[in-house]
Amino acid sequence: MVVMIWFFLFLLTLARVVFAATGHFSGQEAYLMLCAERLDWGFVDGPAGIAALIRSTPPVLNFAGYSLLGVRFLSPCFLFLCSYFLWLLLKKLQGREVALWSILAFNLLPLTNAAALLMDGVMVRVTFWLGTLAWAWLLMVESREDFLAWSIFGLLLALGTQVSYAIGWLLPALLLLMMLRRQKVPHWPLSVTLLLLALGWAGPLYWNATHDWLQWATITWGSFWSYQLPPWHLELNGAWFWLLLSLPLIFGGSVASVFAFFKKKEKDLLSFLALLIVPLLFFLGGIGHDHPSFDLQLLLMALLLPFLVDFFMKTEKRKKSGLLLLLCMAIFSLMTVCYFLNDDEESDSTYSLSSPRGVEGVQRGAVELLRLRALLASSSTNSSAEQSLPPSFPFIIAQCPQLAALLGVILPIHYPELQGAPSVFTPESPSFSSQFQLWPHYADATLQSTPDPLYTQEPRRSPFLGHDALYITRELEGDLPETITGAFASVLPISEVSFKSGKGRFIIYKCTNYQMMSL
Repeated sequence: MVVMIWFFLFLLTLARVVFAATGHFSGQEAYLMLCAERLDWGFVDGPAGIAALIRSTPPVLNFAGYSLLGVRFLSPCFLFLCSYFLWLLLKKLQGREVALWSILAFNLLPLTNAAALLMDGVMVRVTFWLGTLAWAWLLMVESREDFLAWSIFGLLLALGTQVSYAIGWLLPALLLLMMLRRQKVPHWPLSVTLLLLALGWAGPLYWNATHDWLQWATITWGSFWSYQLPPWHLELNGAWFWLLLSLPLIFGGSVASVFAFFKKKEKDLLSFLALLIVPLLFFLGGIGHDHPSFDLQLLLMALLLPFLVDFFMKTEKRKKSGLLLLLCMAIFSLMTVCYFLNDDEESDSTYSLSSPRGVEGVQRGAVELLRLRALLASSSTNSSAEQSLPPSFPFIIAQCPQLAALLGVILPIHYPELQGAPSVFTPESPSFSSQFQLWPHYADATLQSTPDPLYTQEPRRSPFLGHDALYITRELEGDLPETITGAFASVLPISEVSFKSGKGRFIIYKCTNYQMMSL
């Protein structure tokens, strides 16, 4: 039975790899690929672990630059590793039979399969969360004091911090539970764990220290109590749909877990449920602060699902009902995957689960931008009074970070004005955190200048002042943002291009004489 289920999961992993290799890149994947090309200890959106994993993909899979197979190959593999972590935990917590059926049910969940077909970080974060949480629980219930066990826990914390900063909170949660259980906390092994965690934090802290503490600059005390629910959009790839779909499972698993605790009266089970408070709090906080938290939602489903499985396995009648429910879940999961593979992702989609189909037609837009760029450079040279001047190529701006990333991955543009600049920029903004979202070193997007003692901040100057630009967007001329109309002397539409097999129209504007807006 054990061999059969693991062999089935292996075949399922291969099928996911094949499915993932169809389609096109999503906006988030393109952004992570740009970050992978300029690896650093952090980025505007968070830690650098996902980008580093994309960079470390075997060259045989990325045979010509970044390939879809090469980028997405690791996501199904991480799901297989996640299943193994879940197996180790549940085998100790609830026995082999419940563990086997639980990992099978987890692999058939619709959200699991949808997340495994993309390399946007969801499945990687779930794996590190689950592995670190499982090891924390094993340390607690086995009262292990050896250096090796605590060193492995510290290594999981250090690596997990590179994909989700919140994983680090599992260490104080574990120490608090051990004190409540009146267990001895081994000082020297704990010191090794703390040292490894500190090493994991060294890189992100260094990056934030050299980037004006960008990742924490917007956090205020009001952020902890101001809770706003996201916009209501009940669509298949929206956060609300997946939340409503998972609520019965999470609620049912919670009730079954509490019932199991009162029936068995095991303090180990209570300790396990207490550890779940850490991801639960971050999950609830993420939903109220414009973040879908698909990773933590999937983690809670994986850890509460076994209690429902245990409930269905008590009697023969329940087993039949459970198998029927499992079959329905597998069919719905397959339908969901087929829907996603036939659904194109909107290039500016937010707060939703990306489609593995990605965005079609980006190549057409990139070719049109290159054609217009060469045409405008040629006309500027011909109209110049001095023919000896080199042609002035316009720089490119995209409406949103996702579109800028999708185009930037394809366009091999090197600006002589600024070495290492991205191929495509985002519109200017009064906020440094959003002005250069695609810059691993956002402050490098402006030229260094001599500090002025009369000002508290060092003045900056853009190297593109006076230059023309091409702006690609869905916005009509009357709806253009002030950050575009106010930053250029004139903005005129000159071309159109269709993405997604003609279903999405983008307008390309010629923007003349860039002037840096005041911050």
